[in-house]
Amino acid sequence: LVLCRRSLSVGRVAGMAVCFAGGLLPYLYLVWSGAVVRSRQSWGDMLTLNGLMVHLLRREYGTFSLASKEATYRVRAVGLAFERYFQDLRAQTLGWGWILAVLGVASILWRTARLGRSVNSVLNVKVLLVVLYVGYMVFFHSLANLPLDQPLFVGVVQRFWIQPLSLTFLVAAEGFCD
Repeated sequence: LVLCRRSLSVGRVAGMAVCFAGGLLPYLYLVWSGAVVRSRQSWGDMLTLNGLMVHLLRREYGTFSLASKEATYRVRAVGLAFERYFQDLRAQTLGWGWILAVLGVASILWRTARLGRSVNSVLNVKVLLVVLYVGYMVFFHSLANLPLDQPLFVGVVQRFWIQPLSLTFLVAAEGFCD
């Protein structure tokens, strides 16, 4: 939206509403699956609003926890989590991704400081991406409660690194362009 520079019309808002509704289709599938597919392995009672909310909010595990409430380990090693994340980043980008990402962040911050408070919507989105990245990394790793000294649990946590890796690649592209 911010990148378009055109005003929002009724058609654009309707299109965004349709896209938003399309994003909710997996949740509709959960309800349909609960009604039609009778499986021994179940995600719980998907036919009631309470059952659906129990599943969506992960109440059995804790809303923001990866391990169940009954787990014997309660690990909150944020430093180790960041170390594992950056090891994974280096492995996935052949060692160059983090360098380009640092250059991208430096470029974004330099342009922001140089332009001051002038309105540049594209630059504002780039700054927002950096803020979102830092926020996600700190928030997720401070709440993730799996021991990352075991390869199985590192694999579980890696699934949640897709979002920050996407932001990293966007910022790395900025560093590559400069």
